[in-house]
Amino acid sequence: MSAVTEAPQIALARLDGLLSKVFAVGVFLLTIDLVQNAFRQIGYLNPFWFWLTLLTLLASVSGLIVSAFFVGKSRYWYRAITLTVLFTLLTWGFQIRQGVTLPDDFKPWVWWALGFALISAVGAWNRNWAFVSLLAGPAIWILVATAPAGGGATLFYAIEDGLYSFFFSLGISLLVLELKNRAIQLDRENYLVLESSLARVRLEAIRIERAHLNALHIDKSISALAAAADAVTAKQKVKAMDLAQEAISKLEEEMARGATPPETFSAEAFLTPLVNAILNRIPDCKVKINGDLNIQLSYHLASGLHEATILAVNNSLTHAPGATERKVNITAGTRGLKIVIRDNGRGFRM
Repeated sequence: MSAVTEAPQIALARLDGLLSKVFAVGVFLLTIDLVQNAFRQIGYLNPFWFWLTLLTLLASVSGLIVSAFFVGKSRYWYRAITLTVLFTLLTWGFQIRQGVTLPDDFKPWVWWALGFALISAVGAWNRNWAFVSLLAGPAIWILVATAPAGGGATLFYAIEDGLYSFFFSLGISLLVLELKNRAIQLDRENYLVLESSLARVRLEAIRIERAHLNALHIDKSISALAAAADAVTAKQKVKAMDLAQEAISKLEEEMARGATPPETFSAEAFLTPLVNAILNRIPDCKVKINGDLNIQLSYHLASGLHEATILAVNNSLTHAPGATERKVNITAGTRGLKIVIRDNGRGFRM
């Protein structure tokens, strides 16, 4: 039994955030070069299609930059960039004004967006669709480059450019996918460690509860024996017999219950192994516990609290390695259990 159904993707989320920022900066720099080349060709282009595709691409790039650094969830902007570039390639015949003569070295401005658009496909969709985009982009480019509207390049040079964009994008994409696989593997390993820790908490809670129950059963048995030893009158003997039957009944119930774990256990039974886990991680951490420790917690609730607490403690160590003071305040009451982790480190951007 476990309260955790799948590995939390903490390392993967951090890697995605870092890659998004790095990629956004690269796309911004490449877009500057793209805009310069686009404006050099504006005299040959249809204004409607030129501004429609260029402004859409610039809006997508701007959205990616804002999302990468301030909002998060850049997937839709990756899609927008890829689809805009593919759309521009497919409609390139409308871009060229009728009757114009293109120079011999003419290369459509969308070429300078093809590379980062294909890389964007890796973040936009799953692997199958990403690789479809990686193949489709260069193939469409070859058709555009060899067409009169694309400059009429020879098939050899068009294929050379297509292969260049394909292998460049493929190499970067495979590197990104490998990094993501490593992050997923790290998350899975951390998940297994967490599951093991939760299992230890559960067993420790069961042990403590059993110890409490056994203490009560022993007390009842000793009381029954003492009453039997002191019994003189018939009334005292009957009372001793009742105590003995009650003690035997409780012992039989405990034996029948076997190793089945309790559905709930007290906050005290939960907090004892949790505090030990915190102190094992941070020996000098100051742990303070207040309130009623007899409140009952379900196993799922206790597992979730343990997971969240250990993750917060690990975050404190990761993001505030120079902190000189760390505190864990635990308050138990009728309204629930509150756990607060504090440190005097510099903090981090959420």
